Amino acid sequence: MTRYLTITFIFLFGLGCSTTKGQYTYEVCVQKPSETSEIVKNENIGIADTIVAFLSGQIIGKGTNEPLAFANVILTNQSTGKKFGMATDTNGTYTITAPADEYEFQINYVGYSTFKNELKLGTGEIREIDVALGQGGAFVTYEIKSYKKLSRRQLNKKAEELKKEK
Repeated sequence: MTRYLTITFIFLFGLGCSTTKGQYTYEVCVQKPSETSEIVKNENIGIADTIVAFLSGQIIGKGTNEPLAFANVILTNQSTGKKFGMATDTNGTYTITAPADEYEFQINYVGYSTFKNELKLGTGEIREIDVALGQGGAFVTYEIKSYKKLSRRQLNKKAEELKKEK
C-alpha cells in the first residue's frame, strides 16, 4: 500500500522517478507531453432521404499518415447519453449511422492521445471526418552520471529541467 501511495504521489505532483543504477550513476524518467490530434477533413458530402445521419472517415497517425486499424470511434448523444460506435477496419476507416442530434465525437487508440469534439448531425446528413491522432505522452529515461552522490531532491530537480527541454 505504501508503494502504491508513493507512486501515486510521484505522478500527481509531476516529480520524475529516479533510481540509483551504480555508484553516482542514476536513471531519471520524465513524462513527455502528448501531441495534439486534429481533424484533417470535415466535409458534408450530401443529404439522403432518411431520418438518420451517416458519419464516415479515416483515422491516421499524425506524422506517419499510416491508417490506425481497430481505433475506437464513439458518438455519444448529448441529450440521451446513448452511444453509437465501432472500431476502424484495417484501413483505419469507419462508418456510423445515428439519429440526427448533437454528439460528442471521440476516438481512442492505444499509444495515441484521445480525440474529442462536439458534433451536430442533421437529418439525412452524410458527413466525412478524417482525424490524425497525435502520439500519446510517454516516459523517457535519462541516465545521469555525477562525481558526487545526488539526493532525491536533486534528481527530481534534474527531472523537472529535462521535462522542460524538447
